[in-house]
Amino acid sequence: MPLRIGCCSLTEMIPKKGASKVLGDWEAVRLADGSHLKEGASRDWGFMNVRIDIESGKVVDDPGQPGSHDLDEPVGLQSHSNL
Repeated sequence: MPLRIGCCSLTEMIPKKGASKVLGDWEAVRLADGSHLKEGASRDWGFMNVRIDIESGKVVDDPGQPGSHDLDEPVGLQSHSNL
């Protein structure tokens, strides 16, 4: 399923009528919905472009798209003390 998940998105599932099992007995009401957010879902990601090795069934080493990774440094308001 080509589904992209955004930060703070919501997924709502309800049990199907007469459900007796856990696996497969759920119906999706909404998937990765960002309509409750002022600017909609953001920073979304998915598995559509993942390459899987047919023989091993494992994800092929993929560095991703340049510039798409978060910075590995403090972001936002910081509190510093000079003790």
